[in-house]
Amino acid sequence: YPMASTTKIMTCLLAVETCSPEEIVTAGPNAEGVPGTSIYLTEGEQLTMRDMLYGLMLRSGNDAAAAVAGYCGGTQEQFVAMMNQRAQSLGMEGTHYANAHGLHDAMHYTTAQDLATLTAEALKNDSFRQIVSTLSYEMPATEERGPLWLSCSYDVMNPNSDLYYEGCIGVKSGFTSNAGQSFV
Repeated sequence: YPMASTTKIMTCLLAVETCSPEEIVTAGPNAEGVPGTSIYLTEGEQLTMRDMLYGLMLRSGNDAAAAVAGYCGGTQEQFVAMMNQRAQSLGMEGTHYANAHGLHDAMHYTTAQDLATLTAEALKNDSFRQIVSTLSYEMPATEERGPLWLSCSYDVMNPNSDLYYEGCIGVKSGFTSNAGQSFV
């Protein structure tokens, strides 16, 4: 099935495995104006990898996904190849990635079992676990904009919600018209 923004679990995992949180990521032309959810990147804007990953996972920024992919992979295509290689190494036989953000593509699909396998692996990483369990984060101002306040919108993680589930630490939701509602 299509996986929508649950794609970003793999994007984030590869980023925390290959990059330092303090590295400076410059948004390339492929990051500005990506459809869907956004952290409002402009071409040339610079953020730390940490800020990009909070924007990726808390705001579900498709533009952040494109910037991270371009930075970590050199090109979008090379990063997608890294995603597919990592999926294979985890035994995710029902998964194929076509992009780093999860917008619809006929060659972008997964299974519930593969998402569970990926998430179990990702949660072993301290940086990944910290990001996905964060309820709010203030992204510092850049030269292009003021500070950006990010917050987790999952009711199961909000202690003030009737749907709060004690012990839940994340991980990622997603939606496209082709995928429907997704939650890992």
